[in-house]
Amino acid sequence: MKKYGMLVLTIAFMFSLVVSAQDPTPPQGERGPKKEFRRGDKPMVSPEKRAEKMAQELIASSYQATVQQPDTSALLLGAGLVFASMILLPAVALRLGMSASLTGALRIALMKASNRATAPR
Repeated sequence: MKKYGMLVLTIAFMFSLVVSAQDPTPPQGERGPKKEFRRGDKPMVSPEKRAEKMAQELIASSYQATVQQPDTSALLLGAGLVFASMILLPAVALRLGMSASLTGALRIALMKASNRATAPR
């Protein structure tokens, strides 16, 4: 009987979460999504000006993409240090019989080195 009671309580709790997560009414003071776009009093922009603006935005976005490309060698070094910290070091420490505190200190040092290797300069 206790098992069924827990099952009923769990189902009721999950149902209450689902019901509260799907509240269709917008919060007070906010309107729902706009269904139509209104131009208002904005003047029409000529196609040439729109094309020029789009070209400038494209150039700016491509420049940002080249500036923000990560250094793959730093990422590879960082991934190698993380692998050494998480996989290799505990296996070697277990094989050599190192204490847990020394293993933990070495793992922390490797993780800090990994963080410094991948940090942007």
